[in-house]
Amino acid sequence: MFGSKPAETSPAAVRSALEVPPDLARPAGDDMLAGVKPKSATASGYAAGNGSPDATVSAPLATAAPAPAAASAARVRLERDGAQRWLVVQDTPDRVWAAARAYLLRNNYKLTVDNSKTGLLETDWLDRPVQFSNPLGRFIASLSSTGLRDRFRVRIEAGRDAGTSEVYVSHQGLEQVVTSRDASSGNVETTWQPRASDPQMEADLLDKLMVDFGLDSQQAKNQLASASTPRVQLAKDTLFLPQENLDVAWRRVGQALDRAGVAIEDLDRNAGIYYVHYVSGVAKKESKLFGFLGSGNGSDTDRKADSSLDRFQVVLKTQADGTNVTVRDVKGELDDSPAGAGLLNQLYQQLR
Repeated sequence: MFGSKPAETSPAAVRSALEVPPDLARPAGDDMLAGVKPKSATASGYAAGNGSPDATVSAPLATAAPAPAAASAARVRLERDGAQRWLVVQDTPDRVWAAARAYLLRNNYKLTVDNSKTGLLETDWLDRPVQFSNPLGRFIASLSSTGLRDRFRVRIEAGRDAGTSEVYVSHQGLEQVVTSRDASSGNVETTWQPRASDPQMEADLLDKLMVDFGLDSQQAKNQLASASTPRVQLAKDTLFLPQENLDVAWRRVGQALDRAGVAIEDLDRNAGIYYVHYVSGVAKKESKLFGFLGSGNGSDTDRKADSSLDRFQVVLKTQADGTNVTVRDVKGELDDSPAGAGLLNQLYQQLR
């Protein structure tokens, strides 16, 4: 992956080679070291050897000398399943997490989630700039807005193959919409509303991470251009991912939750359960209505006190021919509420 620059040699440290006196034999140091291969410069500088997110990142995950294209291609590759893409990197999750974190910070992304324990990185909302190629246009762009905002969530997990890590990128978007307009004064009121995730923006960030991790730019573009067919089926209260084992389905569902903006509060990989916090559009409207009417009837207070109404389990169970995905309540029972159905539909939309 990235190669760190060797430290510059101080002029004071330069010494002329020592001459060997004629009556002494030539030292055999070169022969002694002939069979010793230099170790690759790994990510010891990422986190001062301990993986701390607060440590200064100073060395990437690559040898000091540029690796040949074939070696780079073997070190990082892109995999796809339907509309989902992820990277498989030949390194440990903590080092890959540190590398991804370094890339985001170096490119001026402000992080709102920065957690090495869970392997999560999430950027703050970024206003999408207006694109102009000439200086005047760029000046105008600095005074205007596209009315679009974007943020990314990067999730790093241990890979299915020993010694590998997997990197998932999810995009979330907002758009500015007009809520009211005063015809007499010309004043308008706007608000920001969620918009659909953009797979192309996810692919673009994956492309940049691949190149930053050491893959040749053209190789990265070729991998991103490969196609695949989405696979998901929706029944009444169950999603079915045919011909997919728990490992593959687990990662697909995790990215689908990320894309939908659903908060993963905890997870149990062995049991195949994501514990999530999800507030449906209906619940949000009810909350605003009760806030307007006041809590005299206790409904708003009761809802705030019973936080279990917004918490669900997304449970994965393997079958002989695939994996089932269901939404359950906090007790582990099938949830047939409108909110539970909404969460299942959100997953279906992201997994198609």
